[in-house]
Amino acid sequence: MNKKAKKFDYVLAVIFVFLVIITIYPFLNVLAISFNDSTDTIKNVNFIIPRKLH
Repeated sequence: MNKKAKKFDYVLAVIFVFLVIITIYPFLNVLAISFNDSTDTIKNVNFIIPRKLH
């Protein structure tokens, strides 16, 4: 493989990782909202692991 093809592979890998992250983020956000308390959602403080269980 030449250097140009190797650089292109790295650029493609970075682009695909970026696309995966922006695709998975909305699902993680919905999951965090469903696990957290509604007051945390109103304050926009959502985490995957809830601060308190209800």
